[in-house]
Amino acid sequence: MTTNAYRGVIATCARGRAQPGLSLHEDPMKRTSPSACLLLSMFIAAPAALAAEFRAYPFVHYFDYTEYADDGTFLDGETGPLLGFGMSLASTSGPHGLRGKFELAGGTVDYDGQTQTGVPHKTDTDTLLFRLGLDYEFAVLPERVKLIGGADYVAWDRDIQPAYNPLVGGMVGGLLEEYRWWELRMGIDAVLYARNRHQWSARAEALYIEDPEMTVVDFGDLKLDLGSETGFRLTGRYLHQSPDDWSVGAEVYWEEWEFGRSDDVVYGPFIVHEPRSETRHRGIRLIVEQRF
Repeated sequence: MTTNAYRGVIATCARGRAQPGLSLHEDPMKRTSPSACLLLSMFIAAPAALAAEFRAYPFVHYFDYTEYADDGTFLDGETGPLLGFGMSLASTSGPHGLRGKFELAGGTVDYDGQTQTGVPHKTDTDTLLFRLGLDYEFAVLPERVKLIGGADYVAWDRDIQPAYNPLVGGMVGGLLEEYRWWELRMGIDAVLYARNRHQWSARAEALYIEDPEMTVVDFGDLKLDLGSETGFRLTGRYLHQSPDDWSVGAEVYWEEWEFGRSDDVVYGPFIVHEPRSETRHRGIRLIVEQRF
C-alpha cells in the first residue's frame, strides 16, 4: 500500500513519488535581480585592481528549516549537517573592493513532519545548496573597517524521500521541490584585534530575500511565489597571516531568514500553497587564503 501524503506543500490531494536525484537546471539570468545588475555594473566600471586575494574554504553547514501552518502550529522541519566547498576572488583599488564567490553544499538531513491527514511521519531529505554572489566593499578605515553591499543567487533542491510509515501501514511518497531566490545584503566588517600576524574580525549583515520561488516538480513543475522577507547573518573570523602572503584560519556563522506564505494556486481540482517557513543555519568554514 502506498500513501502519497507528505506534509509540505499544502494540498488536498495525494502526491506522486519524488524522482531520485537533484537538479539545478534553471538559468539564473532568467530571473536576474535589478540590484544584482547594479552590482555587476559596478564590477565592470571598477578601476584597475592594485591587489587581489583568493580564498578557498571547505565548510560544515548545519541545516535547520521549519514550516508553520497559518495559525502558527508546527507542520514539519528538517535538520542536519551538510558538507560544502566554496571559493572567492577579491580585488581592491584604493578604498574600493569587489569580491565574487561560489559555494556548493549537499547531504542528507532528517525530516520530521506529518502526513496530510496529520499522522506523524519521519524520513530523510536529500539536500543540495548552490550560491553564486558578488560583494562591493568600501574601506571606511583601511585594513580595519569595511562597509559591504552584495547580492547572491541561491538555489536549494529539496528531495524528500519516500519511507514506510507503520502508523499508516504503508509507504508515504516523497516529493521534489526546487527553491530559487536572490539574497540582497548590507553590512559592516571590522577587525577587532590584530597582533603578531593574528587577526580576529567580525561581520554583521542585514538580509533581504527577494523574489523567492518554489517549483513542485511532482506537480508538473507547478510554480509558487513565496513572500519576500528579511533576515540577518553574523560571522566571526580568525586568520593567521604568514610572511609570504598566505593565511589560514576559520570562520563561524549564524544566519536566519524567512520565506512568506505563497498565495493559493489552483492545480487541477485542488488548491495548493506553500506555508510560511523559518530558516536558522549555522556553520564553520576552514579558510586558506593568498594575497597577490
